Amino acid sequence: PADRLSPERALAPRLAVNRVTLRSALARLASERLLSVRQGSGHVVLDYRREAGPDLIADLVAIASARARRDAIADLLLVRRQLARALLERLAGGVTAAHRARIARALDALAADAAARAATAALAEADGAVMTAAVEATGSAVLQLCLNPVLAVARGLPELQDAIYAGASRSVAAWRALAAWLEAPSAAHISPIVEAIAARDAQTLARL
Repeated sequence: PADRLSPERALAPRLAVNRVTLRSALARLASERLLSVRQGSGHVVLDYRREAGPDLIADLVAIASARARRDAIADLLLVRRQLARALLERLAGGVTAAHRARIARALDALAADAAARAATAALAEADGAVMTAAVEATGSAVLQLCLNPVLAVARGLPELQDAIYAGASRSVAAWRALAAWLEAPSAAHISPIVEAIAARDAQTLARL
């Protein structure tokens, strides 16, 4: 962090690329908050831990050692659980019949895929559709925008998807329990639900 990159005229030959390709790459790094571009100062390296966003998680996991990779995935599941708690708190305020019906349809599609032993990617997509329907029921754009990158990172880790959906029927059962809770949601049940999610996450990590 704080190091200044060499000028483009020096970087391009060093990396064996033309200036157009180099500028495109630098622009991408800047958009991901890995570089700062200042007129007259060139490109300065930023501290990714302070500046970058969750889109970087998948890349960090990809290059991590086996132990660091598992720790990063554990942290990702932890973040997902905390977002799930926030989601449940919003849902505890009540859900319209139309939204409950939308969640039920998405859940039926997931159950059908699980029964048919669909591919992991299809199960992840169907599970994400249930999650999206649940988030939309809150009417919260903030929750959706927070969940999107976390779910995208999880979808980008095939070994995590395999571990999560090794027991797809358990995912269906968990969503069925949530759907039943939505008929008469109570804040008193939020902690037990999150504890159940934590237990499933522990099983996922064990499979990894």
